Amino acid sequence: MVSHTISWQTFNQAIGLHLLVAIILMLSIGEKQAPKIGKILESIEADLIDISTLTTQRQAFLEKKIEAENKLLEQVRISKEKRLVELKDQEAVISDAEKKQNEAINKASKDKVVREQKLSEEKAKEDYEKQLLLKEEEQLSKLQQQEHSKKLSRLKVEYKSAIKRHIETNWVIPQSSRWEGSCTAFVRQNPAGDVTSVNIESCDSDFAYKKSLENAIWKSSPFPLAPNKELFEREVKISFNPEGN
Repeated sequence: MVSHTISWQTFNQAIGLHLLVAIILMLSIGEKQAPKIGKILESIEADLIDISTLTTQRQAFLEKKIEAENKLLEQVRISKEKRLVELKDQEAVISDAEKKQNEAINKASKDKVVREQKLSEEKAKEDYEKQLLLKEEEQLSKLQQQEHSKKLSRLKVEYKSAIKRHIETNWVIPQSSRWEGSCTAFVRQNPAGDVTSVNIESCDSDFAYKKSLENAIWKSSPFPLAPNKELFEREVKISFNPEGN
């Protein structure tokens, strides 16, 4: 706007200068040339009016252009401010979404740690209980084996005693025989109890006494069967004491 005002002032100064020149010419050329000078002045004035009109129109055009540019600049500024607000809102939404996502990830991570810790504790407890159960089972198995061994030992003693009694019922000791101490017999049998061999050892008695014991063993075949397969012995060792007969 300042530049247009200066141009308008310059234009007014130019008009004044033209008028001043015209007056000087009129004064210098005399009265006879005055009509011609008047026409010239009128022409100059008409030109100046046209120039003034054009200048006014140009100034109005420039003012409208400047106003339009200012409006456009204002619209651009408003649009930019609006876009900045939208971007800030979008950033806020994205930031909030990222925050929620991070919170969810942290929560999931914490839940995973807690879950894994719980599973680890449960597994440790389960392993401990298994170890206790295994120890209890081992102790129980050991006790059962001990009881079974005791039972087998007792049954084996009873089984050998039954064989010994069975032999003694068939043993006739000669009156003339002589015996000193005990005699040990090693007898082999098959699973059916049939005697397959007899060997008398560690016996200080005479031949008649040993022979009567051997005959009694053969006569007692088959031996009583073992209550179960674990008690069966293919070779049975039996000791006889004459004082007990």
